[in-house]
Amino acid sequence: MFKIFRRFSVVSFVCVAAAAILIGMFYRYTAIDGIVRLAETNNVALARSQLRLVEDHVVEYLVATVETPSSATFRPEAIRSMVDDLMQDASIMRIKMYNLSGRLVYSTGQKDEIHSESDDEGVRAALRGEVVSRLFYRDRFNIFDRVTANDNVIETYIPVRGRGGIGEIVGAFEIYRDGSASVREIESAELAVLGGAILILAALYLALLTVVSRTERIIEVQAQALIDRANTLAALGGKMLTRQVAERKAISQGLHEGVAQTLNAVRLSVATAASDKRGVAGEAPASAMSNLVPVLEQAIDDVVATALKLHPPSLDELGLLPTLDWLCREVTAKHPNVRLTRAAGDVEQAIPARLKPIIYRVIEQTLWKLAGANDARRIQVELEASPTGVALTLIDEQTVVPMSAGADEPDQAPDFSVIREYVVISGGEFELAQPPHRPRVVTARWPEAA
Repeated sequence: MFKIFRRFSVVSFVCVAAAAILIGMFYRYTAIDGIVRLAETNNVALARSQLRLVEDHVVEYLVATVETPSSATFRPEAIRSMVDDLMQDASIMRIKMYNLSGRLVYSTGQKDEIHSESDDEGVRAALRGEVVSRLFYRDRFNIFDRVTANDNVIETYIPVRGRGGIGEIVGAFEIYRDGSASVREIESAELAVLGGAILILAALYLALLTVVSRTERIIEVQAQALIDRANTLAALGGKMLTRQVAERKAISQGLHEGVAQTLNAVRLSVATAASDKRGVAGEAPASAMSNLVPVLEQAIDDVVATALKLHPPSLDELGLLPTLDWLCREVTAKHPNVRLTRAAGDVEQAIPARLKPIIYRVIEQTLWKLAGANDARRIQVELEASPTGVALTLIDEQTVVPMSAGADEPDQAPDFSVIREYVVISGGEFELAQPPHRPRVVTARWPEAA
């Protein structure tokens, strides 16, 4: 039997798991890239909006720090009060300002050294007129990512321009923002998508297992049917071989006891007449020879009957339907109590040549079996041919199937086992419907490829 379920379940599980892992890795890659891009873009917009609120004071302050670098000269209380208002946003962690020379001139961080030179590439890029934003993303699902103080912190550097943002660059504005909330939201969405993908793949896996399991059962049933059919054909082949041997033996005995003995008697009579001019018992030779005519006729009839049992010549010369009409006449002649009818229809050309002897033999054996009973009956023969195959139906419209007193089954029902074997071994299907008190129906079908 085919055992594909276990192997398919293992292979498909590995494939589905690999697909889930690849989908997860691809989605995480795209999701992380999306997290970074979105966070950086939002932080740039936030930095610009915050700078716009204090831009005039920041420009004045940055220009002043370049002209008078002494830290004691300037007290940016106005800027500090405005920045304190900006820091009310809990997501903003720190704000720094750099003048045109790249020195840190303002910071909300207590540990930052004011007036120190900055070597940050982001500051240099902002002083060149570029906008730089970067997220220090820590992947919590990656065990190799170490915890740092800047985890999920977004740094954004934008240039500060005079004259309402359209003049020359006078410094750089840096803002630090905590992106943990956005990262958590996106990671939650990521987990939801991955969970949904896993559920869908699991459902697909279960559906595949169900289909394969059902397919395996169908294959096993069909394989068992093929094995049973092979065993049946083997058994039927053995029975048919035994029956052929018995038929040949019967034909041999018929030829030996019938035709051979008749011809032997003719030979003796001819020899006797030739040796005695007066013939046997004083009869004239012509009279003795005339007595041999009935014997020769009987021998001819025996030979013809034997030939018809083997294969009727009219089947090849005239066709199946004329041979069936002749068979019906023969059965009716020997059994006057039987009335035979054949349904009208010319199906001669539609029946394959190799099925004609088989169909004839099935009809012949069935008719002789049904006509062998003494009760009056009417038998109808129907033969149909279509692109799907050939169907033969014999309806035995006898009085009813006889029932014995107190019995549940018909008495002495004809044995159709030989006919069934003949039909099955020829590639057809045999069916016998024999309900009590209703006509008996014998059906044989041969599919197109039979």
